[in-house]
Amino acid sequence: MGERSVKKPTLILAGTILAVASLIFASNVWAELTLDPMFSDHMVLQRKMPVPIWGTADPGQKVTVSFRDQKKETTADEDGKPLPEKPQPPSQIGDLYAQFIEPVVPYAIRGVLWDQGEHGMGVRGVDQFTMTGALIRGWRETWGQGEFPFIYVQKPSGGGCAWDYRNPINRMAAPFSELPEKVNREVDGRFREVSISLMKHPNMAMVRVSDLGGGIHPADKSCYGKRACEVALSLAYGRGGDIYGPMYDSHAIEGDKIRIRYTHVGKGLAFRHGDKLQGFEIAGEDRVYHWADARIEGDTVVVSCENTPKPLYVRYGCNNNRNWANLFNKDGLPALTFRADK
Repeated sequence: MGERSVKKPTLILAGTILAVASLIFASNVWAELTLDPMFSDHMVLQRKMPVPIWGTADPGQKVTVSFRDQKKETTADEDGKPLPEKPQPPSQIGDLYAQFIEPVVPYAIRGVLWDQGEHGMGVRGVDQFTMTGALIRGWRETWGQGEFPFIYVQKPSGGGCAWDYRNPINRMAAPFSELPEKVNREVDGRFREVSISLMKHPNMAMVRVSDLGGGIHPADKSCYGKRACEVALSLAYGRGGDIYGPMYDSHAIEGDKIRIRYTHVGKGLAFRHGDKLQGFEIAGEDRVYHWADARIEGDTVVVSCENTPKPLYVRYGCNNNRNWANLFNKDGLPALTFRADK
């Protein structure tokens, strides 16, 4: 099938937009001039950012974009371009990007909120951390706005207990339970740990959701949205408070005990529900794990077990369903899963 010349999309940098209003896309008497369907009345534009505007026009056509007291002019390129084929249903890597993301580049964005990954990446031989990093770098390179904020929703969804079930946002959280009789297997919780590890990528933040409703399609979507807004306000706009609960920082072996140090302790560490802090496992050189006795000492947690007189390794909340793990900070934010057994 041969190529034919069509109206070429014209990119116009419309300057810094400070409010939302109608756009006027005009020219002299030529053939039809079309604004991209993405732009319409009452649309939301990013504040304090250059806002690219584009559409189609005849080669060489003069184009003017007016927005309140701003006016930008350009001329459509002389060259046509091949008529793109109609997007097909996704069948290989990159199809979804080509169908849904590529057409909106270079729309002005402050960052990205990503909610996907229940089944990993679906690419054999490539782990989720590597694939997600490649996706982020690719999008940032395509938009050309540097390392803009990339926010993702923690996976798996839900699975943990909540600080206060009377709080409407936590109404669908998993109910607290006692410790299982058996400790976790090595593979338990790996998916949750990989999701947390994605925060190691530059300018990346995670929306914590272990204390919200669970499932691939949670029913409490408004609660997920509220949490995502909190993270976006913090990372992209520098507003709001801490978005994480206690996070593992380091540990030290003290005889028959292990002392775990945390960051993001807020007003202090605390446990909720039940009569003791729980959810920790320790192991010695044999790597056989046992449930540990745990107590809070300042901004640290000290763990021990009579079955492990010489502990070397420690982990916490290592299961996709970890509603028996009850460490929080006093701000009501749950501690994140960690594993220190390398």
